[in-house]
Amino acid sequence: MKFDPTINLGSVLSGIIGAAGTIIVAWFALAGDVRDLKNKDVSHDSSIARLEAGQDRLRQDTKEQIRDLGNDVREQMRDVSSDVKQIRSYLMDNAAGQRPDIKRWTR
Repeated sequence: MKFDPTINLGSVLSGIIGAAGTIIVAWFALAGDVRDLKNKDVSHDSSIARLEAGQDRLRQDTKEQIRDLGNDVREQMRDVSSDVKQIRSYLMDNAAGQRPDIKRWTR
């Protein structure tokens, strides 16, 4: 016979040990990759949390600035309104019919 059907125990054991060693190395490599991914995920979550906190602060600051601008505009409008009232009263007081020197000419 050209083919030997007998089993060589040494070859079988070395094959099993080699396969087990390969599986163990692959397992630890996979575990290390998973650990690295978890660390990246944690750092990514913390950076996203910092970005969200920054966006919230920016949003709050923007709201405060808009509120302050609105208050400033209201104050300026009050000032302009009082200035317009003063100018109107000045113009009304100095109208041709109100001035004594011109009043006699307008009759």
